[in-house]
Amino acid sequence: LQDVKARPALDQLRKRLIAAVGGWLRVTGRTEGIDMIKAIACRAARRENFNEIPREQHNNLHYAFRRMQKDFKPVEGDAKDDLRTMTFQN
Repeated sequence: LQDVKARPALDQLRKRLIAAVGGWLRVTGRTEGIDMIKAIACRAARRENFNEIPREQHNNLHYAFRRMQKDFKPVEGDAKDDLRTMTFQN
């Protein structure tokens, strides 16, 4: 059996998920706020209430939003270069 104290508290997992979603919003250039972050997390978890998201799903969502941040960063530079090129050509 896994020691219960070794597992992060649910409150800590919630804060981690909030940070991951907020980071993703910043990377994508969207407006962030706690209500927006919770709404996105709820939609991703298919839950009505942020506090209803189970422990396992917090971990899955946290890692998914972290991966999306990492995936977006290389693409962001390419998109900005393409936009500059198109602006220059017009």
